[in-house]
Amino acid sequence: VSEAPNILSCSHCPAGTYSTESGATSSALCFTCDPGSYSESFAASSASMCLPCVAGKYTTSKSASSSSLCLSCHAGTYSTSLRATSLGACFFCSPGTYSTMFGADSNEKCLKCI
Repeated sequence: VSEAPNILSCSHCPAGTYSTESGATSSALCFTCDPGSYSESFAASSASMCLPCVAGKYTTSKSASSSSLCLSCHAGTYSTSLRATSLGACFFCSPGTYSTMFGADSNEKCLKCI
């Protein structure tokens, strides 16, 4: 993306964004990754380069530039969803079960109480 006419250098769209435009003339053509996803790549050329937060994690952030911005579900909860966008995607372990794990990706991580 070039910020001014007659400039021969290009600037990359920052991590957490992408542009599908060839010959873009403004950073306004760098689109943010959707919440629930992130991109560590500079100069990403499509939305498919925005990777999903894995099951057990979520992000509310647009333009997340690192997987570390995908937050873990709390202990006692789990999420099977990819691209989760809120803590609401994390479900409580069923009654009679528990989990001390942060970022649990299935209800199988919830253990039976003894």
